[in-house]
Amino acid sequence: MAGITPHILIVDDQRPFQLMLKGILHSLGYRHIDFAHHGELALQRCQQQRYQIIFIDYNLGTGKNGRQLLDDLRQFGLLDPDAICMLVTGENTVPMVISAVELEPDDYLMKPFSQSVLRMRLQRIQQKKQQLLPLYQAMSMKDWPTAEVQARFLLTQAPRYAPYLRRILVQALLHTRQIDAARTELSPLLAERRPPWALLQLARIELESGQHPRCQQLCEEALAGNKYLVEAYDLQSENLARSGDPDHARQLLKKALEISPFQLQRLEQFFQLSVATDQQEDWLAAARQMYELTRRAGSNDPRQLLNYVRCLLNAACASTDPGNKNRLQQESLLLIHRARRDEHLLRKIDYEMFETVCMARLDAADGRQLQARRSCLDLVTQYVDGSPLAADLAMLCDQVNEYELSEQLQAQLLFGTDSIAERLWQQQQQQIAPQRLAFSQFSRQGLSCYQSADYAGASQNYEQALQLAPLHSSTQLNLLQSLLQYISTEPKPAPGLAAKPLELLRRIRQQALSAEHQERLQQLQEQFDALKAQGKTGT
Repeated sequence: MAGITPHILIVDDQRPFQLMLKGILHSLGYRHIDFAHHGELALQRCQQQRYQIIFIDYNLGTGKNGRQLLDDLRQFGLLDPDAICMLVTGENTVPMVISAVELEPDDYLMKPFSQSVLRMRLQRIQQKKQQLLPLYQAMSMKDWPTAEVQARFLLTQAPRYAPYLRRILVQALLHTRQIDAARTELSPLLAERRPPWALLQLARIELESGQHPRCQQLCEEALAGNKYLVEAYDLQSENLARSGDPDHARQLLKKALEISPFQLQRLEQFFQLSVATDQQEDWLAAARQMYELTRRAGSNDPRQLLNYVRCLLNAACASTDPGNKNRLQQESLLLIHRARRDEHLLRKIDYEMFETVCMARLDAADGRQLQARRSCLDLVTQYVDGSPLAADLAMLCDQVNEYELSEQLQAQLLFGTDSIAERLWQQQQQQIAPQRLAFSQFSRQGLSCYQSADYAGASQNYEQALQLAPLHSSTQLNLLQSLLQYISTEPKPAPGLAAKPLELLRRIRQQALSAEHQERLQQLQEQFDALKAQGKTGT
């Protein structure tokens, strides 16, 4: 930044603060100053102009907050290695401060601040940036071998930054899997004064080495010095999850979220642990928070919206409490309809199809099985291979007992990096697995009996299967065929048994059928008519 006139961007939604900060900066000799009153405009400006200094207010009203903006600037490579990025806020609550510090901005300013404080902070950061520029350049390119070399060199040239350089050196060694070298670097630090960052780096090493008790001990030591050290809770939680205690891991992550509730990755992990431990209230709350964070940020990624709807639907389908089921269904409907206003979220998906699938799933959960099944078969004809909604349609197929269609769709599931959608799919599969297993067993036994000409036994097994999956059309047709075969071979069929085919035919005709099943039904209808003419079936 030396030798050039810095371009400065002030990102704040309050005009008075913009003008006040511009006045201070003018007094310090800065002239090229731009404003952005929301995160989206700030991103646009940074795409058009490389800024050397950026002030970002944490709370930006609607749209992205300061945290999300800084994440985006880094993700899209809009910050030069020597650029200075300072977070500014008027709030001093613990969650707000911790959330800001977690991002590791170059500095963090509390409103109000004086001209002298700002001058001192800028001078200090500019000096550090210039002296450590080769290291920042390597880190920005994620070139960790070069970062290691630069950190070692700068330890001899800029000893005043030794604590920071040692921390980056250990990070570089861990990134390049030099575990023993990282231990060696940490040993003298921990022998002297045991700084929290060093304790946590060693805890990470112990975790990766499978030393779970030692990892837990080091995290507890770090927390004893600072109960707001949120990274220690994260590490403890991961350690407990890997060692087979997901419920305790979930509780620790819940503490971390109470301290710093705005990190998406932490919320995702909390969601996964809550599903694994069957804590419905927690995983619904996590899904809601992830959706709200991305919606407020003006994100174009629809995944959190879709996943929150899926969460509500899965919970409603699994609920045995009528009041709770109704509440979840109403919340699902409200969210599905309200989401239509968030047009920026719906550009990448066929939301009309998603909405239709969801409404059919709600119909099935509310006992309107025939209507849900009709919608399901219509949707299958509209389905395009490779659609991101394959899992949603497969879940609907399972709800209306179209297991074969569900299996065909499962071959096309593409979750990619969407671990939440994948987890919700697995959750629904676990819920229906016992029913599907019992259904399959009765179906196989029915087929075996039929192939052995035991038509009565086949009928009994198919009836048992239909107790578990009443709308499974293939099994209904199998039962009808078995009954007709039994009646045709039995000299004197029981009156009650003789009436069953007619009742079953009437039920099947009420349902939507595939072309293949319609053809088969017609053949069985002709067989029934022939037996009826012989007086062997009910009228």
